[in-house]
Amino acid sequence: MKTVWMILFALLWVGCSSGSDQTETETEVESETSTEMEMSDMQSDSVSESEEEEVLSPEREASGEIGGSQILIKYSAPSVRERVIWDDLVAYDEIWVSGAHMATSVEFEDDMLVNGEPVTAGKYAFFTVPGEESWTVIMNEHWDQHQAGEYDAELDVARFEVEPMSNEHTEQLVYTVVSEDEDSGFIELAWEEIMIRVPVSAAQ
Repeated sequence: MKTVWMILFALLWVGCSSGSDQTETETEVESETSTEMEMSDMQSDSVSESEEEEVLSPEREASGEIGGSQILIKYSAPSVRERVIWDDLVAYDEIWVSGAHMATSVEFEDDMLVNGEPVTAGKYAFFTVPGEESWTVIMNEHWDQHQAGEYDAELDVARFEVEPMSNEHTEQLVYTVVSEDEDSGFIELAWEEIMIRVPVSAAQ
């Protein structure tokens, strides 16, 4: 009889011990899962913050036809965000990338005349030198560069002056390809309350 009681006691002890171990294992799994979820949330927040910073000057494209020829402009578009832009954020009399980050590029499908100057088909950097009464517009062969840090005047294919015009407030910088008639039109750049128009026409 004593032996039977000892066997029953041993079985009960083993069952309790097994249940305790299982409870501890479940607790550990729940703890690990909770930690993983917290880390995932932290990573998600970090990505969201990074994405928010990136879209301050998002990449944009503008395209259109002038004289039956396709024109494609790629640029980064900064916003005013209550800042003073001209002769402050964008200095007067200094070369500007005409956007943000990488150099703004303009690609011509065919040979064109830009402000009357011949420009062969291809892709070019679109730089400007803003001023209060006049802007210098530059088409340069070295389009693949950050800002204007590698600008070389010897690679200019066109350089000319245009007059800035007053414009309604444009919060985010924008380019537009405008077809005026059958053979000519404009590349327009508008930001804050200024616009410039660059005459473009089909090469004869």
